[in-house]
Amino acid sequence: MSAMEGYTPTLRVISPEPSRLRRLLESGGGIDITCMHPEEPYSTHTFEGLWADFSAGSFPLPHKDSYRVLIISYAASMTTQDKQQLISLGADLLVAHPVDEADAALAVKLVKRYADELVLPREIAETMGQGLTISDREGNLLYTNGSYARMLGRNPDNMLGKHVSSFVAREYWPLIEQQIDLRRSGTSSSYEVDLVSRDDHPVPVLVTAAPMKNRSGSVAVITDVSKLKQTQGKLQERERELASLIDHIPGFFYRCLPDRDWTMLFITEGCKDITGYTTGQLLHNRDFSFGGLIHLEDREENWKAWQLAIRNRGLYEGEYRIETKDNGYRWVWERGRGIFGPDGKLKFLEGFITDITRRKSIEEALRLSEQRYRSLVNTFHDGVLLTDHHGNILFANPQAEDLTAQSLLAGSSVYDLVPASETAALKDAITLVRKQGRVSNLEFQVQRKDGTIVPVEVNVSRLTESWEDEPRYLLVSRDITDRRIAQEEHRLLQRQRYESQRIESLERLAGGIAHDFNNMLGVIIGYTEQILETLAPDEQNYQYLSEVRTASYRSADLTRQLLALSGQQYVELCRCSLNELLTRRSSWLKRQAGEGMTLDITCGDGVPQIFADPKLLEQAVLHLLNNARDAAAEGNGRVAVT
Repeated sequence: MSAMEGYTPTLRVISPEPSRLRRLLESGGGIDITCMHPEEPYSTHTFEGLWADFSAGSFPLPHKDSYRVLIISYAASMTTQDKQQLISLGADLLVAHPVDEADAALAVKLVKRYADELVLPREIAETMGQGLTISDREGNLLYTNGSYARMLGRNPDNMLGKHVSSFVAREYWPLIEQQIDLRRSGTSSSYEVDLVSRDDHPVPVLVTAAPMKNRSGSVAVITDVSKLKQTQGKLQERERELASLIDHIPGFFYRCLPDRDWTMLFITEGCKDITGYTTGQLLHNRDFSFGGLIHLEDREENWKAWQLAIRNRGLYEGEYRIETKDNGYRWVWERGRGIFGPDGKLKFLEGFITDITRRKSIEEALRLSEQRYRSLVNTFHDGVLLTDHHGNILFANPQAEDLTAQSLLAGSSVYDLVPASETAALKDAITLVRKQGRVSNLEFQVQRKDGTIVPVEVNVSRLTESWEDEPRYLLVSRDITDRRIAQEEHRLLQRQRYESQRIESLERLAGGIAHDFNNMLGVIIGYTEQILETLAPDEQNYQYLSEVRTASYRSADLTRQLLALSGQQYVELCRCSLNELLTRRSSWLKRQAGEGMTLDITCGDGVPQIFADPKLLEQAVLHLLNNARDAAAEGNGRVAVT
């Protein structure tokens, strides 16, 4: 229980007749009465003696800010100045002797009023989340609320009367004595100490103390700052981590005014690594303005970009060059935004700047390299396509566009360049390339924009380097139309050569047979001629042998034709009559025409003779007859020779 719980109003009485006054006051009820008068412990009975004790300080009056005390004193001979001095010491009521019942009733009324006034502050003190203590001039606790007792895990009744330092860590005792002296001198202050809880755990607190009226003691408000300390510790750790992170980031953070000098209000140490200048040289434009370091060719563009971001209240992001302390320059990347006040006005700019010189150098090298390779690829006679694993075209050189007769925009599909019948084959080829890395000499047909088909030879390779973990494929295509034509011509020439060789073989075979057959016919004709010379023309055998001789001569004509076919016959040119040839060979020609064919031979008058080999002329007529017969439907018809 705290000192204010169960509070009983106390009336301290200074009077020469305490017994009679006690009886009068006790009739009010509920009042603790302490009577002090000159007889106890004073020896004088006069007010002058009592007042001398007051003035000498041997009888200190308790101040009503510590205890609600009502002083009643008789002062029949008291001057106005004496009354004022007593009131200043805390006397609430001055009653001339003798004290009557009306005076006592008034005193009780005043005491109870003070008690009621004390209840409200007591209730407020007990509901405070902070600790509240009242101590006397020496630092002894006169009151503590429940919050302070709970901070220490102690019983508040056991804390009263003890010195305030009893609950403070030993290293803070000198500080506590200094603070008590400050209160005695009428000075308020705040300070931090560690309390010691009942289980000896330190409790960091913030103490705000002030002296009471008449410097008779002090009132202190104690705030537990354990969580605040933890938060501060975490904040300090976070600040340390942030500082460490900032120190390791290749760049610097800044806050600047939105002027053309970019007047720096705050800038981290990383600025020296990029610009060569220290923070001190750049802050508030002491030696150099950051705006002055921006490359002259980039200043205006950078300023306009910032103004656009400010108008849109958006994020600025840009790249530009700055001149460094060593008279060189570096490329930097900046990201920042404007900071606006509650009134909507722009206050300053905040952002981050980092060095991208190396990245720019790499990008420039890549750009030049790409330009060289692009120029090289564009000089290829073949079409070059770069695709992803879905077949989407990423790059096409002019030759590829000429080959397809269309513009190959990025994102179009390579599968759209071939007829639908060959799409599956091309997909299979690319799938095979994923496994093998390269497939060569594939032949496809490319369908041009106008619908014409162009044969091409394609070599497909998987590039060893990948983009974003996705494979890329290089397709090199060559128009093989001329090759196809040359191959067809070569095939025809080969066939002709084969036919020529076959005919040559047949001619050699025919020539060999003709020679051998001609030799045999020579024997037959020779012996037939000898036998005919021994026979009379009217004999039957003569007729037979004449037919044999005629057939032999005809056979000899055939051998001459075979020899002519083989190029081994000697051509005998002479004047020949077509009419005589047709008449003489009509029977033979009709047999050659075949069954079902009618051969009509009409010899005209006045047909001149020609200069030719009779046997070859006869063979030519036979060829014409065979051609006419072959042209007739189903071998039936009529052939007229006129």
